[in-house]
Amino acid sequence: MHIHDLDTPVLIIYKHILQANASRMLGLAKQHNVQLRPHFKTMKCVESAVLQTGGTKRCMAVSTVIEAEVLQRNGFEDILYAVPLSVDKIERAANLTKIMDKFSVMIDNFEIVKKLEDVSLGERTWSVVVKVSCKNGRAGIAFDSLKLLQVVKYLNNSSVFTFCGLYAHDGDSYHCTSKSEVQAIAQRTTDQLLQVVSDLKSENIQCQMYGIGSTPTCSNPTSSMSALTEWHPGNYILYDKMQVKKFSLGFYCWFCMLIL
Repeated sequence: MHIHDLDTPVLIIYKHILQANASRMLGLAKQHNVQLRPHFKTMKCVESAVLQTGGTKRCMAVSTVIEAEVLQRNGFEDILYAVPLSVDKIERAANLTKIMDKFSVMIDNFEIVKKLEDVSLGERTWSVVVKVSCKNGRAGIAFDSLKLLQVVKYLNNSSVFTFCGLYAHDGDSYHCTSKSEVQAIAQRTTDQLLQVVSDLKSENIQCQMYGIGSTPTCSNPTSSMSALTEWHPGNYILYDKMQVKKFSLGFYCWFCMLIL
């Protein structure tokens, strides 16, 4: 088929650029000795998810339950539902927990914790990641709040839950106009999240996973980000025109989307 034979409007993605974007981020994560847990939300395409995971089909983050269900049906494991869980999603989340090797939910309040306790998973436990707010203007429990410690302690001491870790989204980096601004946000967010990890350790609570993520910060990582265990970028797989609209960082905005 020739490109001019396609009915419009149509989205055309150049696979070699997609592959290059995926390989570059995997390389950065490997260089910093962290696990890359890319977001599925940008492409919502199984073929892309395979590229993003380097063919392993492990360690993905999703923003909708249906995304997780699609990945599960295609052989993916270790999926994080990276949006604070709501009551209406509990039943489907429970089903994924029962049939997958590892499916984790995200919480940011005690109310949802109480709701999860009422759901029977048989011999399984809820794998839970707590969303932390590091003054990025996003959802989560404030990194310096007593509530955060209380929630984690509760999860850690319960037989119903397995406390897996902490997640912070430094989405305020999308408002930056320079690499130095991006890295300043990455540094601040990393420092604050690592402080939480240290505080938990002093309470004899081990944190398996603690990560931050946005395309700007993970594309321009600071050395301190090597102290994290995971990164969670998503938009990098396309580096589309959203990057140009949000900021003028031409040094990492690669164009690979053409709308006819």
